[in-house]
Amino acid sequence: MKVFTIAQLEQFSGIKAHTIRIWEQRYNALQPNRSEGNTRYYDNNQLRRLLNIVSLLEFNYKPSKLCVLTNEQLFELIDKHLLSVKSDDSKNEFYISQLIAAGTEYNENAFNSIYQNVLNEKGLKLVYQDVIYPLLVRVGYMWSQDSLVATQEHFISNLLNRKIFAGIDSIEQSDVTSEKSWLLFLPENEFHELGLLIACYLLKNAGNKVYYLGSNVPFEALKNTLDEIYVSDVLTFIVHTTQSSEVVNYQKLMIENNIRFFIGANETTQHQLSNDVTCTWLSNLNELESYV
Repeated sequence: MKVFTIAQLEQFSGIKAHTIRIWEQRYNALQPNRSEGNTRYYDNNQLRRLLNIVSLLEFNYKPSKLCVLTNEQLFELIDKHLLSVKSDDSKNEFYISQLIAAGTEYNENAFNSIYQNVLNEKGLKLVYQDVIYPLLVRVGYMWSQDSLVATQEHFISNLLNRKIFAGIDSIEQSDVTSEKSWLLFLPENEFHELGLLIACYLLKNAGNKVYYLGSNVPFEALKNTLDEIYVSDVLTFIVHTTQSSEVVNYQKLMIENNIRFFIGANETTQHQLSNDVTCTWLSNLNELESYV
């Protein structure tokens, strides 16, 4: 059984630990377990419940209303507000549904066939924008609703990672035409690489030299790498909520090395960090392309 500390719940949900404790005390929102040493910990079900509550806050429900609902009642609200949202393009919706169906059945051959069809039709950038990203959002909702097990989620994500790596590998290093060189990485405790992989593909396809370090890169390792190689630009993505002081350290490192610093993040994260962090914020891949 996977267990989490309240600090990890704060990181995954964006809700401060103090607030989580208040919700527990006032509304019995979560019921943490206790270790032999009397340390509080939470399991997958508790994390899923918290994420459901946080998701529904976006629809102007009060915590006092959501925290007292049963898991089944939370699922019903998610159905109403989230899972009913469909893609604007019926063909995209078809591809998304078919890929999820193949993934949940662990049917790699069917998944490969469907993916190849949509790739041939759209190309990798539009596949990510129109199909992969909404698919991942849907998978996340399904996991929160307990209708998808962790192994199915990992199976789908790993297949997509492989597809994008194949697209990157198809670009010859001799195709480099730009004087710019990019270093791409995810900070410590960031593991979701798909957005970074797509960025790598776009940058290489535009003729840039790219150093791809992947996920969960320690700060000191990044610092040592920048001492060894020259890069003009650095790109990272922030998915989980993080402290501004941690990101400021990266900012200082880029200033010291005269490197342009790009961060991909959603609007909420940008708002939380932008007062302290000086960089170029990216909300989508189209914004990245405008700088390439």
